[in-house]
Amino acid sequence: MTKGLLIALEGVDGSGTTSQRERVANALREQGRTVHTTAEPSTGPIGKLLREILSGEMKTSPETVALLFAADRLDHLKREIVPALEQGQIVLTDRYIHSSVAYQSLAMDKDWVISLNREAKLPDLAILVKVSVEVAAQRRQERGGPEELFDAIEAQRKIASAYDLAFEQENLGPTATIDGEANMETVTQSILDIINKRLEA
Repeated sequence: MTKGLLIALEGVDGSGTTSQRERVANALREQGRTVHTTAEPSTGPIGKLLREILSGEMKTSPETVALLFAADRLDHLKREIVPALEQGQIVLTDRYIHSSVAYQSLAMDKDWVISLNREAKLPDLAILVKVSVEVAAQRRQERGGPEELFDAIEAQRKIASAYDLAFEQENLGPTATIDGEANMETVTQSILDIINKRLEA
């Protein structure tokens, strides 16, 4: 059986990772690949708790949020990701370890956040869909919905910088960066090209 691949799409809120995950998954399926799509926070019990915190329904400390994300990731792996990988599927996740490093390092030491995730499987490939914080903010506004914990523009600027630093880390697996401000089709093709190159390796 072909070994599965874990591929993470990363970026600031409004970068388009959720839309691109579905578009890329469909394109891969058209190539005859078996694809499983997922996201973090997960749909498990810890993920649901995190969604309540991110939406402001529940308050807690930044340290607790970082610990919960790490716990949710291990649960997510055991429940959903690893079984799909063992079946030879490509797992496309909207956010993974790099998100924790980018978001949680705003309030605490980056190396501590990385250490919390040392038991988690590294992605086979993480792709940063890079857009300016202004474009991302406009997209969030057009999308609508309630503002979440990290949506303030200054927080997003810090997160964008933290993402750049996270993608420079050599201990978090292979990475690639694409221009997320191109049109939807171009972004999809850019992601697809990178994934296909990885599949052919």
